[in-house]
Amino acid sequence: MTAPNLSHGDMRPILSVERIGNTEDGRGIWLVDFGQNCSQRIRLHMRDLEAGQSVTLRHVEVLEPDGSIATRTLRRGQQCDVYTSNGSDAWWEPRFAMHGFRYAQIEGFAGELTAADMDCRVYHSVMERTGELTTSNPLLNRLHENAVWSMRSNFASIPTDCPQRDERMGWTGDICLFVPTAAYLYDVYGFLKSWLKDVRADQVKWGTVPFYVPFVPLGVWAHPQAISTWGDSAVKVPWTLYMESGDMQVLADSYDLIRDWIDEVAGYLSPDGVWDRKPDYPLGQLGDWLDPTAPPEDPTQAMTEKELVATAFYARSCMQGTQIAHILGKTDDETRFAALRDRVIDGFLQCFTNLDGTMTSDTQCAYALLTSTECPSWLYQVVMGATTTWERWDSMRADGSLNPGGMTSFNHYALGSVAEWMHAHIGGLEAVEPGWKRFRIAPVIGGDLTHAETSHITPYGKAEVQWEVNDNVLDLTVAVPAGTTAFVDIVDHERVDLVAGTHHLQMAL
Repeated sequence: MTAPNLSHGDMRPILSVERIGNTEDGRGIWLVDFGQNCSQRIRLHMRDLEAGQSVTLRHVEVLEPDGSIATRTLRRGQQCDVYTSNGSDAWWEPRFAMHGFRYAQIEGFAGELTAADMDCRVYHSVMERTGELTTSNPLLNRLHENAVWSMRSNFASIPTDCPQRDERMGWTGDICLFVPTAAYLYDVYGFLKSWLKDVRADQVKWGTVPFYVPFVPLGVWAHPQAISTWGDSAVKVPWTLYMESGDMQVLADSYDLIRDWIDEVAGYLSPDGVWDRKPDYPLGQLGDWLDPTAPPEDPTQAMTEKELVATAFYARSCMQGTQIAHILGKTDDETRFAALRDRVIDGFLQCFTNLDGTMTSDTQCAYALLTSTECPSWLYQVVMGATTTWERWDSMRADGSLNPGGMTSFNHYALGSVAEWMHAHIGGLEAVEPGWKRFRIAPVIGGDLTHAETSHITPYGKAEVQWEVNDNVLDLTVAVPAGTTAFVDIVDHERVDLVAGTHHLQMAL
């Protein structure tokens, strides 16, 4: 078996080293803070140890309110390394394990432990960084950076859900939500195109798109069933790669996967086009998974109607499937998918929307928000000190205690999918044609933001947007790569078409 193509170019600085106790033989117990939660490994100078003496390293994401390491959330994946010395000094790093952590407790080190005795290396699959965003709001900047770190932590050979506990699997729902953000931040074309082959292989083997890929039967998940969002990754991922690259081949290579998913779910719809058939396994549709209003140990009790979520995601799959069939010249499928699309959209509108524009589920999931710092919100976790994206809106409570639920991770990229909206609506940069042949510049000016800038390396070169507001005047700078065109679309202003080059515009607000 060959080793995965992993990068370890980043070395993490050590924030603090604190002696917190002693072992029975008087050697130290140390708590080390590396300042950043991520997938990493410690390289430690094992010195002054006698043959047979051991040093134990325990890795955790967060601390309990009393300052002790929080291992409960790791479940069976305890992230514990034990090094037994042969009596010789050595620099040691585990080779057959990966850990997701910010803090490490090191027990049994001989003498005083200092920063000079260790370094910490970040690991993830080799990917080129392609997208950036900064704003005038430090909290939003940290939110965006958290999404980047969670992506790096979970793109190690396959797109996993978390890097720390007893899971680390390629959950299809997480990447379905995050793939547009991932494709903006990094060049993930080859990485995800390869993973899609595994998705198709498991679809053929199990008769549906499994909950996670590669799939192995585990507990309640032992028998794959078609569930919304998770299965819709069969359409969303290849479509996103196509829009990012302009390469039709990824659609052609994934077409059987796409078609079979759409056709399978079509058989589960009610006559009105609503997907309300419950999957035949204990949890049913997952819907708004880990809604904080649900009991910590029973996330199936989310407030948002599961049928609303399922029908909405399937409608999008039908829309994208219709476009894909058209692009590939699959005329019969295009007609069939278009009819499905119209039927499902009509069913959604009739069943889940009210005449006043509200939804039948009056929840955050059914709408959206961004700049709130109260739980549930994206910025709540930022003000609570998060350095990666949490799995739950309330993974940590306001008093510093940890959510008692069995699923409480501090490094899941799914909720970081909001960065897609940030790129398009705060930065103002969004592709409207495949491969970024044509793109929109449409920053939404408002709130307390006074400036922002974003960039993305397209197949044609770097596209950039910088904007600043001074005295009710918008100063806008746009870089349009050669071979592409763009247009500026600011509310209450006429559209401005741009050709390749750098453009400076001013608009009164």
